[in-house]
Amino acid sequence: MVGSLPGGRVARLTHFGSFDGLGASWERLGSWIQARGLSAGEDRWETYVTQPSPGMDPRDLRTELNWPVAVCQPAART
Repeated sequence: MVGSLPGGRVARLTHFGSFDGLGASWERLGSWIQARGLSAGEDRWETYVTQPSPGMDPRDLRTELNWPVAVCQPAART
């Protein structure tokens, strides 16, 4: 499948281990973004650094989680 990724700033977290823990890592990345006052984009993606193979130890898997971010703009004063 051919696609494109958005340009701009991205928050990235490297998840170490099995895919079962990806949900918790996405939540941790979302919390990190929020704690820094950033606005998280809707699109996000995973990059599989290590290719899964039969018989491999799941602890050896590495997955990059990528989430576009923007600096939150302060509300306009009226």
